Amino acid sequence: MRLNKRIIFVFLILLLNIYSLQAQDKTKNPSFIPIGYLEILCSYSDIDKGRSLWGYDVWGYFSPIIKLSDTLTLIPLYNGEFQRMRQYVSQEEGGRFYQTSQIHNISLCLRKEFKPGWFFKITPFGTWNYLKETKDEKWGKGLYDYRDAGCRFGLRHNFGEDSTFNVSTEYFHRKYPNFKSLIYLATQQNVDKNEKDFDAVKFSFSVSKEEPVKMEILFYIMLKYFTDKHLVREDGTLDVNNKRRDEVYNLDFNFTFPFRDNISFCLNNTFFFNHSNLGFYDSKNTLTLSDDYFNSKYYTYWYYFIFPHLIYYLPLSEKKYVEFKLGYSLLFRKYLYRKAQTEDGIYGTKRQRDLEHTIHFSLKWPLTRKINWILKFNYTLCRSNQRYEAYYRYRYDIYQIRAGFSFQL
Repeated sequence: MRLNKRIIFVFLILLLNIYSLQAQDKTKNPSFIPIGYLEILCSYSDIDKGRSLWGYDVWGYFSPIIKLSDTLTLIPLYNGEFQRMRQYVSQEEGGRFYQTSQIHNISLCLRKEFKPGWFFKITPFGTWNYLKETKDEKWGKGLYDYRDAGCRFGLRHNFGEDSTFNVSTEYFHRKYPNFKSLIYLATQQNVDKNEKDFDAVKFSFSVSKEEPVKMEILFYIMLKYFTDKHLVREDGTLDVNNKRRDEVYNLDFNFTFPFRDNISFCLNNTFFFNHSNLGFYDSKNTLTLSDDYFNSKYYTYWYYFIFPHLIYYLPLSEKKYVEFKLGYSLLFRKYLYRKAQTEDGIYGTKRQRDLEHTIHFSLKWPLTRKINWILKFNYTLCRSNQRYEAYYRYRYDIYQIRAGFSFQL
């Protein structure tokens, strides 16, 4: 209920702003511009030491844009995805297996051009994420289901003919309604009950350019304040005077270089760093204290992601072309304090390192100007020096094949 009240409150403020701004600017009657996209794909996925699965992957977006005047635009947006595929979703502690998932995002952006080329935006938003480990599990009961509610304020400036910069700040609250800490389950005391819930403040800056080489640089800082997670001391007791705080730093650098009119080379880069003050006390589920182990700043890590790929366009007729995409991505993750374990759970001297390789291939064949046939193939290979996999997976292979149709509104 708390989350719903946040969304309703921010949307009411936005509606008041719309009324106020429209009253000041009546240069044009409102116009309606709907845009949308939908992919409906059948899927086949297979994972090592598991069974193959036939499923689906459906995702899309819809935005009934309302242009209230020459300088005032209201942009409602919904995007969502339903998946039934064998996959591992990365959680803070490691990879967790899921075969069915859905995510829904809604936002309502009010954009005002207050000077030529200068835009101010206010965007309340909400997210609902659901994960199912088995087909018998009911929707909304997943351990890692979460909900977000927040608002974003942004400023954009168009300079030159094809360049923009954006600055924004946002606040959101994330709630895991089904996640209860082991401390709460063992003691039934209202301490660290909702240990994964947090409030976040995010500051972003981006610059983009379209011609002749398309480039984009995005940097953001996010501060996460956990509402019900206290720090753990070296002896395993709770520090009730201090709570978990994380600092997240993210830098994206992407560019697309056209070799010819129909061949482009793209390179996506991401550097991500998460610093946390929270450690992890491992009691080994035994009564004796001699084998207990404390790992300081357990959730502090960084990763680098790089994704080079080629895109080839084969023209068939005016505004109809075949698109081939082939690429390889690499993600390297290193924990600064978390020690790797053996298969038996014994901690070693080396810090945990994860490596993820993925081969990507896709084909898009136009049937009409707005309908395409699509084929996608991914093969992912994950390896790690973390050998203890009683609760999470760190080493696995996954094949995913999807085929179906896309529809453009």
